[in-house]
Amino acid sequence: AEEKAAEQEQRAQTAEEQRAQTAEDLAAEQEQAAEQEQQRAQTAEDLAAEQEQRAQTAEDLAAEQEQRAQTAEDLAAEQEQRAQTAPSRSSVPRPPRTSPPSRRRRRPP
Repeated sequence: AEEKAAEQEQRAQTAEEQRAQTAEDLAAEQEQAAEQEQQRAQTAEDLAAEQEQRAQTAEDLAAEQEQRAQTAEDLAAEQEQRAQTAPSRSSVPRPPRTSPPSRRRRRPP
């Protein structure tokens, strides 16, 4: 009877140790899963921030392009205005053409 009691005690202790180990393993697994979830959330947050940054950059580039187009338009209008206000070639008297002095090279004797 004593031997049976000792055997039962040993089995109970072994079962308790196994339950404790299982609980410990589960806790470690849960902790690892929580860490992985935290990392995924952080990654998603980082990607969202990066995407927002890219969208802002695209917006800035579009605004810059619009500004350049406006400047080009303004310059074209200014050029057209100048062309209209410039006197026509026929009304501007030309100075008489003078031929440049001839440059004859002297040959060395």
